[in-house]
This record gives sequence, structure tokens and C-alpha cells, in this order.
Amino acid sequence: KFADCAPDHEMRGWGSCGPEPTCANYLRYLRNPPELKICTSFLVQGCYCKMGLYKNKEGICVPKEKCTCERPD
Repeated sequence: KFADCAPDHEMRGWGSCGPEPTCANYLRYLRNPPELKICTSFLVQGCYCKMGLYKNKEGICVPKEKCTCERPD
């Protein structure tokens, strides 16, 4: 049930613009920031890391400062 998100997660989707907030996606964005912020994907409704947190390889939501050692896909 979506209403039962983990404490470091929140319900998002159905119109939320952008890829899933993961460390890999964050690091990819740093390497190639888009010139214009255009929405190219939408989140499916579900539990995602809270704003400002990113899911690492272990599936744990961490602040962006903890994403520095993760190699993006």
C-alpha cells in the first residue's frame, strides 16, 4: 500500500517530472546538465526518497554529499 512509505520516503508520481531520484541519476546530471529544464520522464506513483535525498546502490536514501563515490550507470 503506497500510504505506508518508509520514514525517509514520500508518495510521489502522477505528474511529478523527472527520473527516479537516485545517486546515479544525480551524478549523471552533474556530468551533463541540461541546458533547458525540459521534462522527459514522469515518475510512476509510489514511494520515493524524500526531496533532497537520493537512493544509493543499497537502496538507502542519502543526501547528495553521500553520492560522490557511486559510479553512475
